Amino acid sequence: MKKFFIIAIVAIACTITANAQYRYASGPIVGSLYGGSYKMYCSDNIVFQTDLYVGLHKVAGKLFFEDIDYGAITEGHWDFALNPNVMYQAPICDVKVGWLNYFAGMGISGGLAMEYDAPVFGKIGTNAIAGMEYVFEGIPFSISADFRPGYAYMIGVPYGVKTEFHMFDWSVGFALRYYVK
Repeated sequence: MKKFFIIAIVAIACTITANAQYRYASGPIVGSLYGGSYKMYCSDNIVFQTDLYVGLHKVAGKLFFEDIDYGAITEGHWDFALNPNVMYQAPICDVKVGWLNYFAGMGISGGLAMEYDAPVFGKIGTNAIAGMEYVFEGIPFSISADFRPGYAYMIGVPYGVKTEFHMFDWSVGFALRYYVK
């Protein structure tokens, strides 16, 4: 009886773990980000996601140390960046044809940016990330939506004058990924 109980617990644990995650997934990301996305599980709930994209980030409020106020979400900047994130991901509920996950975490980004009509700047920043992902069970695809508020520091030397921007920005991403269990 003791052996049966241990085998049953191990079988249930393996089933829950197998249904709760995939090993890795990759696919396109769109929204205010356009590019590719790669996501992999590091442990049961810790996920590493990295995106390489061209994106339009909206400025949230005022540029720091500048006398320019762009309002709540009126202006933005284009950038080409790499954005790795570390997230906690867990299932919300099982659905008949898959399961629904939530995730939250943080990351960094680095690349090149173009602020409005100005020349190209170097950009480095940090961001938070939060969203939901639906994983289909019968077909190896997942869809996700996320929101990424962040802080960006941009520096450049347009026309021989060193220029710096410090700002809060945000973006929204929608991804369709092919996953491997």
